Amino acid sequence: MLTPTQIEKALTAIDTNKELECPELADTLKGARWIHQSIDPFMNVKSVIQEGFEFLANHITDGMTRQQILDLQPKLWSFYEMQDLMPDLMDIIKKCEDNSALIGKVIDLVSSAAAHSQSDDLFKAHKLIPELILFDLRVPLDLQAYKLACARVNRGYKHPAYAALLIPRVKFAELADLNAREILVRCESLEADTKNGDALDWPACLYDPDIPFDIDDKVQGLFRPPLGPQFVQRMLVGKANRLGGRASKGQIHKVYELTIRLICYYCMMLVIAISGKTWPEAKSILKADRLYASILTLLSGLSDDDTWAKETVAWWQENIILPSEPVDHDKKSVRN
Repeated sequence: MLTPTQIEKALTAIDTNKELECPELADTLKGARWIHQSIDPFMNVKSVIQEGFEFLANHITDGMTRQQILDLQPKLWSFYEMQDLMPDLMDIIKKCEDNSALIGKVIDLVSSAAAHSQSDDLFKAHKLIPELILFDLRVPLDLQAYKLACARVNRGYKHPAYAALLIPRVKFAELADLNAREILVRCESLEADTKNGDALDWPACLYDPDIPFDIDDKVQGLFRPPLGPQFVQRMLVGKANRLGGRASKGQIHKVYELTIRLICYYCMMLVIAISGKTWPEAKSILKADRLYASILTLLSGLSDDDTWAKETVAWWQENIILPSEPVDHDKKSVRN
């Protein structure tokens, strides 16, 4: 557990961004690259950690016994849990207790790793999406006339197939009798309307196109895109027929379960990849933070008896095969 001196050192390190050598943390850096995907990817991790330490420091007085200080610290971990920080991050911080100045470096590493990982994910998504979109296309246009594997900057609303997946699902039926050029013109008009509006209209690429759209019940088919499971599977695991070679991202980061936050993250990444935007463009133009928060609200912010949310999460989990958690034979033998 942290002592008052260690807490003071940690706050100083965070404030000064002190650069330190951290051989003790060599095994934790890969985990740091994964942390952002199971928390809010737009969270300022550094400020949250600092706020937590300040909370603890402000509640410690000179008259407190060591045991009273130790008893107070679970509130710090509870504070971080309320902020949806992963247990992995708490484990990293706890490893630094004997040298709390390292915590400042950990925060920098986590923040930097998150930024790099988001960029890496989006780079992979941009390469992957033209390959997968063929299997999900429900747009009435001549595929021979439009090469889907176009440069990223020529996607989004500059390409009729991509544009048709980005427009609000409520408008999708309007494209049925249009040719490719007319689709592009109509989608560009809808894009302008979307930018000027405050309400979030879910894009067509996040719906199951085989479920009829109901204007009075917009969640029917929402977050069940046929493209979604293939997208996540390839992002986390790779091609189904891959044998040997390096471990998948899911294996490296021990992803054995598809959580609600991961579903939100990859739904957001799917929209960004189809749009052809970079991460900074997505944050400013697509308002990706709002998209992520809205998905999370629907999937996890509802009552426990919400059948739709439960069924939607189960649909993702059933349609994606993640690596199996390895059996710890030592623990198994102890139990036996």
